[in-house]
Amino acid sequence: MQHSPARTHLERRIARTPLELAEQLASIYGYDFSTPVYVPGMSVIGRLRLGYINEVEELLAPYHNGRSFEVSNSSALAGQLVFAEHAALTGNQQSLLLTLQAADLAFDESGEPLEVAPMHYEMSDSFFMATPLLAKAGAITEDEKYFDMAIRHVTYMRNMLLRENRLYRHSPEADVAWSRGNGFPALGLALTVSDFPPTHPARDVILGMLIDHLEALLPYQDEDGMWHEVIDYPGSFAELTSTAMIGIAIKRGLDKGWLREESFRPALDKAWSAVKIRTSFDGVFINACTSTGKMPSLDSYLDRLAIFDRDDRAGGMVMNFAIEMAGL
Repeated sequence: MQHSPARTHLERRIARTPLELAEQLASIYGYDFSTPVYVPGMSVIGRLRLGYINEVEELLAPYHNGRSFEVSNSSALAGQLVFAEHAALTGNQQSLLLTLQAADLAFDESGEPLEVAPMHYEMSDSFFMATPLLAKAGAITEDEKYFDMAIRHVTYMRNMLLRENRLYRHSPEADVAWSRGNGFPALGLALTVSDFPPTHPARDVILGMLIDHLEALLPYQDEDGMWHEVIDYPGSFAELTSTAMIGIAIKRGLDKGWLREESFRPALDKAWSAVKIRTSFDGVFINACTSTGKMPSLDSYLDRLAIFDRDDRAGGMVMNFAIEMAGL
């Protein structure tokens, strides 16, 4: 049977292996870290994981050599994960210093932990923006204060933002389960618990938070394998970045034996196929939600732009999903 050009093209997208897709995206994304924030940072981390260490070190060299920047917002705080991943991979002392300077913002001048990590803005993004950095700092230094601060932070944020249906509202301003507002907790908790020592008393608490959240997300995955721009509002558009973020968390959970195969393997397979279909060979994505701060109502979240183009945020998240699927 002869297929249409469109069908043939979709089949070629689906046939890509995880490593092929990761390398395709790594040829486009992860070449600019002139502003050390999380959006370009995720692609830089992806290139690190793929082995492009020398190329990434060229991007980090200005900061190693003293270029100053201010960690004054949550995006910049999460951007320091690049240095944390580099330090963990290579032992580079300049990257370690930058990692600890950022992680130590969660402590006062006497070294005592703050009530909650700074720059959280009452937003569920903070599960990712602050917590994996703290856990990575703890894993590198073996200093338990960072793990203790991580559990303090996620407990504070969870108490503020968890809804009765076990999804997260994006902020207290509107009781809306925004897409990345749930992708951030899923990804953030998965990365965090991966770096926790098995013997730390809070490790199983964070793992329980992650499993509970992923189980709550399962019923909201659509038939195509996607989660939507408002998770529990079926009429909102199927959103790419949150699907990739949740997919990373599920794959990590299955690989580590945290999740039930019979429930989560089919969900992962559907999500991976859906993301491949919506990712072109030249790095164009279908329906990645635009940058979104606090919104005052459901309608304001539903009105967010769906990007159909190249997009740095989607590039980093999908690249890391592909790398996770490749087992790297």
